[in-house]
Amino acid sequence: MYQKEYRLLTNTGVLANRILKNSKIVFRGHPSRVVVDRRDFFEDAYETNAAILYPAGEAVELNESFLKSQKGPLTLICPDGNWAQAKKVLRREPSLKRLPCVKLPEGQITNYRLRRNPVLGRVCTFEAIARALGIIEGAAVQEAMQSVFEKMVTRILWTRGKISADEVVW
Repeated sequence: MYQKEYRLLTNTGVLANRILKNSKIVFRGHPSRVVVDRRDFFEDAYETNAAILYPAGEAVELNESFLKSQKGPLTLICPDGNWAQAKKVLRREPSLKRLPCVKLPEGQITNYRLRRNPVLGRVCTFEAIARALGIIEGAAVQEAMQSVFEKMVTRILWTRGKISADEVVW
């Protein structure tokens, strides 16, 4: 996570971290820490069954075929920040350079209405994680996460006066 994102009310990476028990946040962009160490992401510094959830040019689609090719559980690294910040993770973190990138299936539509996204098909960090876990662990996980997400989004929109109280998901 880009360190300045942590404090933002609209940051969804923090929400994902709070509801997923096997997740952790590793900060980037902190003045006292320039390079992220591979051990920040993995218990075993040499773990290889990992992928970065980011639609880079060479990313393969996260699907059943990809999952069958994996040897054991998959560690999913999800860059968090705006799109420019997330893209820099791939270029600036030497410990992640050799990991493959995976992307969600085409045609994803965001329900994140708190920040503008100029490019169709991009989703926020939380939605990306929920949809990826839906593929990896099943629809029930994705639906439970999306329920929490919709509550957060509608409640923030309501407090901003953008929607009425009867549009809020309670």
